[in-house]
Amino acid sequence: MYNKSTICKRANELMRTENFNRSDAFKTSWTEAKTTVKPNDIISKAKAFKELQAQIELLQAQADEIKKGIIEEMGGKEEITADIFTIKYITVIRNILDTQNFKNDHKDLYNSYLKENSSKRFTVSA
Repeated sequence: MYNKSTICKRANELMRTENFNRSDAFKTSWTEAKTTVKPNDIISKAKAFKELQAQIELLQAQADEIKKGIIEEMGGKEEITADIFTIKYITVIRNILDTQNFKNDHKDLYNSYLKENSSKRFTVSA
């Protein structure tokens, strides 16, 4: 699982450059080996991730084309039934707050209702 040669080389390097004794050098190099991500593993995973993302984008484009064709075939109707499928293309109306105007007109009130939110974003780029 761990490359013994790499561990030994790192231990020898620690003994030469950092004045570690043999035992401490091997303990340190072994700990480093266990916590170091293998570059080949992460590279292959990143490549696989990017390939899957590309496939998802391609499939989404194909789904959008099919959806466009179905909507055209509906001929302006909001709902149709075809075999076991009920297909709806309806207008949804909802009321939303115009936050930009509210912020401009009532800045203090707007700021008093702000709530901080944090999240993590995962990206892989080449």
